[in-house]
Amino acid sequence: MSLTKRVFTVLASIFIIIGVTGCMSEKEELVKYLEEKYGGKYEVVRYWTENTATSKLAHQMLVHPKGEPNILFKTGKYWSPTKQKEVFWDNYIQSKWSIDYTEEHKNKIISLDSRKMDVKFSIGVSGDPGSKFLNKTMGDYLKDKTGKEALPSGRIIVAIECDQEPDRKQEAELLFQMYKKIKNWGFDSYELNVIYVKTKYFKEAKELLGFMQADYMVPFEAFKRDSYYYFVYLLDDITTPEDILDEFRTGE
Repeated sequence: MSLTKRVFTVLASIFIIIGVTGCMSEKEELVKYLEEKYGGKYEVVRYWTENTATSKLAHQMLVHPKGEPNILFKTGKYWSPTKQKEVFWDNYIQSKWSIDYTEEHKNKIISLDSRKMDVKFSIGVSGDPGSKFLNKTMGDYLKDKTGKEALPSGRIIVAIECDQEPDRKQEAELLFQMYKKIKNWGFDSYELNVIYVKTKYFKEAKELLGFMQADYMVPFEAFKRDSYYYFVYLLDDITTPEDILDEFRTGE
């Protein structure tokens, strides 16, 4: 099974997957929501539903603008007991900012080591920026907001190609250097997620990092176990490399 197929297999164990075609009326409603909000056309990559506490299903999709498969993002709708209606949402703007931020900053991470890496940044902000920020930057949005709402969160996802099992102590030093760089980039909260991928699987791993960038619910555990040595999830509470040593996971 390819790594990409495994991602959706794992998602199937978390959500009730309706399949590639799904319920056409729900899919069409979500696509219409995007077209009315942002304009343009959109292509559906995946559609699924999720059980909620309200006993009503939440509908979700991974999509991209037509002809732009690199801009992958998530959209959906759910029943709000407070508002007594269905609420639509998406992370289109945040995904565009994440892609832009990746291009601007990825080499600052890649330059820390001689091995082949792939790096993705996933940016989150409080609230919905709205369509008026479709062609504007995250900096424009932050200038437009004040207080806590303006503070962004960052998730940095890194795949490192390895032809042999890495030494955890040496890797802890490297991850601490990455961590220190991220700490100075002005995020209100941040996390560093790193996976050590075997050489033969690195190309597929790069594709999966794109899914992780678009959808926070895709974990490293979705990767085929034989495809990597370790993965690490680090939150914003690290003070020394020694704090990292116990964070290496094998997925078993």
